[in-house]
This record gives sequence, C-alpha cells and structure tokens, in this order.
Amino acid sequence: MRSSYRGAVILSLVGIAVGGSVLSCVSFMAQPFPAQGDNGEVLPFDHSVTIARHAAQSLSEMQVDNTFAIAGGLLYSVEDECPDVYCPATLTRVGDITTFNTGDNIVTNDAQLNAIFTVDGDFKVVSFMVGVCGASSGDSSAVVIGCASTGGSVVIAYDAPPDVWAHEWGHVQGLSHRNDCARNIMHAYELETNAVNETERNAFLTPTPGSTFRQISAEPLFTEEALMGPVSGETAQECVTRCVARRYLSGIPADALTDMDTTARVDALLDVLATAPPAQACANIFRLLGIAGEARACTAIMDHLASFDGELTTDEFAAYAEGLLALGRLAMADDTGEALGFLTAGALGNDASTATLKLRTDTGATSPAGAALSRIAVMALGMSQHPDAIAFLEAMQADAATSKARDPWMASQVEEALARANGSFTRTRATQGLEIQP
Repeated sequence: MRSSYRGAVILSLVGIAVGGSVLSCVSFMAQPFPAQGDNGEVLPFDHSVTIARHAAQSLSEMQVDNTFAIAGGLLYSVEDECPDVYCPATLTRVGDITTFNTGDNIVTNDAQLNAIFTVDGDFKVVSFMVGVCGASSGDSSAVVIGCASTGGSVVIAYDAPPDVWAHEWGHVQGLSHRNDCARNIMHAYELETNAVNETERNAFLTPTPGSTFRQISAEPLFTEEALMGPVSGETAQECVTRCVARRYLSGIPADALTDMDTTARVDALLDVLATAPPAQACANIFRLLGIAGEARACTAIMDHLASFDGELTTDEFAAYAEGLLALGRLAMADDTGEALGFLTAGALGNDASTATLKLRTDTGATSPAGAALSRIAVMALGMSQHPDAIAFLEAMQADAATSKARDPWMASQVEEALARANGSFTRTRATQGLEIQP
C-alpha cells in the first residue's frame, strides 16, 4: 500500500449519516500525529490502496471509486449529534482490480479467510462471509461484512457500505472498536456511521503502521445501555419489527431485546416472522431466535428455509446462513431431533433444494451455494455441541479429508466444527502478531 499527503482534496460529501451522542475517554500508548499546515490545521492525507476481487466476483472499478468517494466524504463530515472532528482522509484506488482464486467467494472458515489475507491487495473483495473474524467463542458466529488485520489488509463483502470500508481501514491503521456513540465510524456493529474522535482522526491522517503496530486502544467512558428495546407506547411486535429491519456489521447484537422476557421475545419474533418480512429482517430474527434458546422456534425456521429456491440475493443467503446457525444453537434443546436432522442432511448435501441454490450479487455474478451451505451446516453442528452431532462430525472427518475434489474446504470446516463442539475453538490469525477483527 502507498500513502501520501495531498495539498488539496476535492470530494463530494455524499451519504452522510447523523445521530447519537455520548462522550468518551481514549487511552493509548503512542498516538500518531498528522502533518500540520502553517496555521496549525491538520493536512489532508490520502491512502492509495490496491484492490483484488475473487474471480467469482464482478465488482467494477467504478463501484470501488464511488465507494471510496463516499467513504472520504463521511470522514470529512462533522457529525452534529455525536462528538466528531474534521478528518480530511481519503482512500484512492491505484492500479486495476486484480482477481484471485484463493480461498472461496463464500468464506465460511478461518482457513479460507487466512488464505485470502495472504493475497496481494489492500482490500480483498468476496461475496459473502459467515462464521469468521470477530470473537473467539465458538458460539459467536454470524454473517460478517468486513474483516481487517491490524497493520495489514482487509477482506470485505462486495456490498459492504462505504462506512464499513472506512471502518475496516481504521482497523488496518491500528484502531479498535468504540461503542460510546451509535454514529462512531469504529462502532463494533452499527452501520450508517461517520464520527471520529481526535485519536482516530490522527490514525486516519498518518501512514499505515508497520506490522507490529498495535498501540491505539479506544476505551469508552460510557457504553450504550438497553441496546434495543421497546420505546414508549410501542408493542413488543412493533419493537421487534423496528430492531430487526436494520443491517449490522457482524449480525444483530446477541443482547438485543434482552430487556424483554424471553418467552415474550420469542413470541414477538415468531409473530413478525409469520408476516413474511424482508430477508434481512429474517436473518436477524433467526439469529435472535437461536440465541433465545427456545426449541419451539425450530419448526418455523426450518419451514422458512425450505421455501428458498433458485438464485438467492445476499440478504436471502444471509437469512439462510443465520437460520442454519440458529438451528445449531437450538439443536441441544430440540427433543424431536428435527433440527439436528435438518443440519446433518444439509451437511451431507442431501437436501435437494439447497443443491441447486446459487448466490446472486447485485453486480450480476452468481456462485453455486450448495457447498458453502453444507459447510455452514457443519459449522452449526459444531456449535450445537450435541453428542450426536459430534459423532456425525467425527464420522464425516475421514470422508472430508478424501473428498477435496467435491469441496477442498470441507476438511478444514469439519476440523473447525469439532473444535467448536469440544470447546477448544480459537481464532487463528492470518499473520503472526496481527489482530483480526470485523
């Protein structure tokens, strides 16, 4: 990557988001310091970055350039309702977008993700990621739209919004998450963000740190309470409808709606699911149903998944993936064994409906989805920690190691699932010493 100061930068400030407030306190070992002009003002800084996309992706250079223009505008803007400072940082694509076949266009395990991190390029673009990056807990899996290696590079979903591209580059620059305001660009799960504090601005306005740079740590003085819950005069169903309608950086937070009674929460989630909401809302509903842990949700989830057919949008694929993960979370409580049966059939590719599914992106590209869905079903089996699931995975392990022609990544998926099942799963890192986070 190449970074340089610019005397002047002209950008269209497009798509600026507003909202949120709360002060924070930042501690750090050593803060980068941007160049200053004659009057003490910070000078604009441009990060010239390279882009690579998976061969199954068709993201264009114009789309990337437009995304970077909006991302720069968000950093330039000054948030009205959230503590924010002027940050004249930009991202500029250099060279043509290159392609790679490493890993997979649909990333489902750390082995794939780590392989993609080794590809040349500051941003590596894929169509979809699930169950990778983030916390090391085996039960933390979710759909993720961006992942960065501190001092390294970014793997990102093609349809991640501009603020996520800026957010992930912030991680490359050494920044941590900061959740004291919903509009912080470094927020751990919020989208539509644009606010930075002085420490973050300084990181964005200086050259990319070396591979050993891990010094900036943003520690909030206050954190958000009651992440999502009913507002005055709102019914439980209205609250659920509002909260699940949004997209999140790495799945709807696990503690969303937890101020509601569990039974009432599950009732409301199932009621909203019965209204046939958009696919993005379904993904969030499935995730929260799985986390709530009531097995009565299994039938509704399985019925909904069975309705998918043909080419899936990324939102539909996200819903399918989160549905499988929810069944994994619920399998231990499901006395009927139907959730486990659904997952084992999916893991073996015996579900005729999933075998023909494809992932369709807004760019027009399609990718066969059956193998990836089988890997996600395997992931869910590991998350279940069910004795029958462990036995199934152990039996599958030998076959997976000899069936690379069918899916070269299944063996590593089964190995990772068994680690989840026995509680020994920890995130591996693409490069020694570099932190990876969404």
